[in-house]
Amino acid sequence: MKLQITDQQLNLQLKRDEIEDLKEGFPLSVNVSFGLALAPFSCELKACYDDGLYSVDFSKGTISIKAPMALVSAWADTESNSLEFNIRTEARETLGVIIEKAY
Repeated sequence: MKLQITDQQLNLQLKRDEIEDLKEGFPLSVNVSFGLALAPFSCELKACYDDGLYSVDFSKGTISIKAPMALVSAWADTESNSLEFNIRTEARETLGVIIEKAY
């Protein structure tokens, strides 16, 4: 999984095998280490059977993104290149998330 962060937008690019893993319920993650003294920065993507809502959370150096399993499964088997959604933050800003097929 490749993560790009730009002004108020997260863009995740997934390979075919990563999309299959996500569709089967396995979380995906990417980590960046800043050395022994600092905790790593990471991003995790999960497909969940929850209430059908997207969510984004940031805690302890980890961005956690959850997407509805039904939408991920349907998207994985189509020609559509991306899933896109916006989340309102606690600061009343909009955070955009794009999950793309990278193949």
